[in-house]
This record gives sequence, structure tokens and C-alpha cells, in this order.
Amino acid sequence: METLKTKQKIGLIIGSILFVAGLVLGFFFNIRLVWSFIEGMSFWGYPEVIDFDPSLPKEGMITQIKCPLLITPYESKEIRFRIKNPKEYEIKPLLEILDSNPGMEGNITRSYEEFVIEPGETIETSYAFSSRNITPNSVFFVRALLHQTGYYPASTTKHCGVLVYQVGRLPGIAIISLVIGIFLALLLSGIWIWWKNSTAYMRRSNRILNGMISLSVFLVANMVTIVLGWKIPAIILLVVTILAFFAILQHILTGSGLNSEM
Repeated sequence: METLKTKQKIGLIIGSILFVAGLVLGFFFNIRLVWSFIEGMSFWGYPEVIDFDPSLPKEGMITQIKCPLLITPYESKEIRFRIKNPKEYEIKPLLEILDSNPGMEGNITRSYEEFVIEPGETIETSYAFSSRNITPNSVFFVRALLHQTGYYPASTTKHCGVLVYQVGRLPGIAIISLVIGIFLALLLSGIWIWWKNSTAYMRRSNRILNGMISLSVFLVANMVTIVLGWKIPAIILLVVTILAFFAILQHILTGSGLNSEM
């Protein structure tokens, strides 16, 4: 086997540190964004006065709720809803929107909007909100409930959680882009530096390199599902990524490791 030179050892250490830093940043960022959605499952405003009965016939359906992933304090954004009429007759549903607002009574804001939707038609509407009353490092919650009419309990609902964070004066989209750019740069530079300083034997075995590439692919795929708003696939892929991390780590440790080269 080839013996690693001091320069190669330093390169491998630097590459490993960069990769692990990118991995940790990506993991925690993905987890925080996914967790904001999971937290929103428990947001119902005033549970004792909300009329919700999922067993009722569903004349209309909320097919999509599109929320920003992250906003900064004092930043205003829109949440978009898509409502479909699957019936063969006209419907007049009522959309009820609850959002967490610490500055209001009960810490929520409640609004209503009525629609007339033709058979088979899908409409889009938006709801403007601001995080001015929400402290950084918290989550802004929104829940939409669709009633057949104002006289019926809601029969369908969707929700989302928006992370509130501040980095200087950067807008939310810039913060997300910055984090994604940093963790991708750390992952790729870590892999490249590790590969450049590895021996021919280490490259042939590919155990560590394949593990690094596999984890990077899982992490990036998880981020893509989050950005696209695919909440359930994002949760599943996050769990798969965590399990893959431990499986790959065990695979590396039980095989020929770095120590045999040094």
C-alpha cells in the first residue's frame, strides 16, 4: 500500500472538515425548514371555536398552499392557495385563513374570503402577511380551512410554517440562496480536496468517496423537495438521509479506513 505524505494527510483532513461542515449545515437547514411544517400541524388557532369536520362531503378542495420557506422580520410576503371544484355544479365555498400573530388577541389573525367556482374550475387566490410582530428564530404559522358555505363546518384544511430569520438586511430568498450556496460549496470542495489528496488505493476502494457523494446527493435531493414545496416527500427523504448517514458511516468504519493508509 502507498504511504500518505504529510501534505496529503493535511489535505485529507481539510477536505474532511469542509465536507463535514457542509453536511452539518445542510442537515440542520433542511431539518429546520421541514420542522416548521411539522410544527404547523398543531396550529389551529382557537380549537374550541373552530368548526372542522373532515367526515363532511367535500364540495371544494384546497389542492395547494404555497408559502415562502423563510422570511425576515418586517418583510411582507404572499401565501397562494389553489382551490378546485371537482363537482359538476357550481359551488360557493368560504375560505377561512388563520395565521399566528402575537400582536393580536389570542395571538392569531382570522380572515375570510368567499368564492364562486364553476364545475371543474380551479381558482387561485393569495393572502398577504407580514412577520412584523414575530421575533427572529421563530416560525409563522398559517392554516387554511375550506367551508362548503359559511353555515357549514370546514371539511378540508392545509397548513404551512414559515421560518422567520434575520441575517443583516438580506431578504429571505437571499438567505436561503446563501445557505444553499455555502453548503454546496463546502460539500463539493471537501470532496474535491479529499480526492486530490487520496492515494490510488483509496480511490480504487472508493468506500469513503462513494459515501461522501451519496450523502451529498441525498442532501441536495432533500433540499430540492423542500424548495419545490413537496412537504411529505421532503419529510420522508429527510428521514432516509439521516438513516443513510448512519448506514454509510458504519460501512466506512467496518471497511478499510483511512488509518491503514497513514
